[in-house]
Amino acid sequence: MSETKDILPYLEFHLTDHCNLNCKGCNHFSSIANENYLSMESFLKDMKRLSEIFLNITKIRIMGGEPLLHPLITKFVQETRRFFPYSVISVATNGILLPAMDVHFYNCLFEDNIILDVSIYPITEKQMVTYLDLPIQRRIPIRFTKVRKFCKSINALGNSDALSMYIQCWVRTCTFLREGKIYHCCLPALSDIINQKFNLAIPNIGIDIHEDISGSEILNFISKPSPVCSYCSKTEWFPWEQSNQQKNEWLTCSDK
Repeated sequence: MSETKDILPYLEFHLTDHCNLNCKGCNHFSSIANENYLSMESFLKDMKRLSEIFLNITKIRIMGGEPLLHPLITKFVQETRRFFPYSVISVATNGILLPAMDVHFYNCLFEDNIILDVSIYPITEKQMVTYLDLPIQRRIPIRFTKVRKFCKSINALGNSDALSMYIQCWVRTCTFLREGKIYHCCLPALSDIINQKFNLAIPNIGIDIHEDISGSEILNFISKPSPVCSYCSKTEWFPWEQSNQQKNEWLTCSDK
């Protein structure tokens, strides 16, 4: 009898680390990231492996950075749907590049039942009707999120209680895929970006999906605190504004 496969509730990944906006305290560090594009080869290898491990991934969110900056975004969307035909798949975007996307992109979204997950920031709100003209014409499903605040929650000292931080974490279900590894969230997955920028040492702790590992072992891994949780602290919220790329936009203990 074959072993029953598990279902991963959620997965997100970056097509690009960089973005065409400059948001203060972006928790994916896009305002301080170098230009970077996910390779198709790496992506296909990871998707194939995940489809072997899991029966399905309930929700998949294609992100950045700004994912529409990737010249192969249509192909990435098509391949995501090919590997996971029953998933709810969305593309997270700030919408700015939607008027520049070609007919193949919109045909792909429509035919593969892909949701546009559009974040509306104060700087883009007035232009949003123009940005959404084409996707509305093409009958693409759109989900809106008005973003008025960002937050910081990184304790660079790494001395927080990991269990306490995990329990109260508002992104602990945001499982992240990067370079063949599954992470609890975006912080350990993208730690290299903020570490390099501000000379920090936030650990990159994930689980390698290409090792001999089962879906249940991955689910068990993400259901418990990570040592990286000790680098989180109580969330501090602030109004959206453009970044000055200073470490106090992310660090709650930057003065220590």
